[in-house]
Amino acid sequence: MGCKHEFIGTVSGVHCRKCGLQLTAEEYGQLVKGSAKTTPKKTARKKVTTNE
Repeated sequence: MGCKHEFIGTVSGVHCRKCGLQLTAEEYGQLVKGSAKTTPKKTARKKVTTNE
């Protein structure tokens, strides 16, 4: 999936404005549910010491 989808709801499900991908409501639900699980990890900050 190289497209950053912009979905529009239709009678039969959803349709991407950019690439034309069509999904049913069930498929779209699985796509949204799967992407919610992959949250980006927080990066640790570099610890800075001050030399006074």
